[in-house]
Amino acid sequence: MKPICIVGAFLAAKVQATTLFIGTTEQGGEGSVGRWAIDTGMCLSFDGIFDKNISWADAEGGFVSGCFLYDERDCKGENVMVEARVANMPANSPINLTELEFDNRARSVECHA
Repeated sequence: MKPICIVGAFLAAKVQATTLFIGTTEQGGEGSVGRWAIDTGMCLSFDGIFDKNISWADAEGGFVSGCFLYDERDCKGENVMVEARVANMPANSPINLTELEFDNRARSVECHA
């Protein structure tokens, strides 16, 4: 009986995943490149050259559905989603943010399972 309790507790545990989020200052993956490893539910505010200067975005992760880019720091304000790519499964990323009318607006990012 004890193994059943342990298995039940394991299944109820929240899946923690890390996503590789990539952003560039120019469309098509060109310009300065930033790479961030972001844990599920963690908010990352951009600094330096990438604050309000991302034109292209991509996300890669195993258990993550995608990342939300926000137009304010601390993952607040208007947002758009960048779907995560998983091996052998198509997604909408990478994307040029002009297509979503979000070019040079991103100030923070948060990824979700």
